[in-house]
Amino acid sequence: MPNQTESDYYKQLTIYKAGVLIWKLVPPVFILLGTIGNSLSILVLTRRSIRVSTTALLLTVLACSDLLVLYSGLLRQWLIYLFNTDVRHISEAGCKIHTWLVYSSLDFSAWILIILTLERVICSWLPHRAKTVCTKKTAVSILIAVVMFILVKNSHILYGMVFKIKKTKGHKSN
Repeated sequence: MPNQTESDYYKQLTIYKAGVLIWKLVPPVFILLGTIGNSLSILVLTRRSIRVSTTALLLTVLACSDLLVLYSGLLRQWLIYLFNTDVRHISEAGCKIHTWLVYSSLDFSAWILIILTLERVICSWLPHRAKTVCTKKTAVSILIAVVMFILVKNSHILYGMVFKIKKTKGHKSN
């Protein structure tokens, strides 16, 4: 093995090469299918006849949040394997904002599912009170409160962490 350090040995393994190939081929399929699926969900759920339900509102917001997760999380990973470029290495502020955005959008998607589940529980257990409790105004208020909570909860990424970009032997790392 001429001109090869021990730390680069793993790059010659078949399993590593297969993993890299998977990272180059699978993410664009997920991004394409996720974009089409979430866009169709938004299109259908914003139709006039369906738009009146709080479930449609929550599912529309979930589709938007999932698109943000796809483009901020998976797209970054794909670009790393495809072009050996990491968007987090552009600047320290960009790195912080990107990390904050990924964590916040992932948290928000999970919390929307929790809100949807609670709404369904209320509709099942308290069907007579559901019309007064599960209104669009209540749903919007809860969504705003959850967004604010998540953004504040993850704000330590913006002010409490330091990201240093070091160049070592031609590779970037943070």
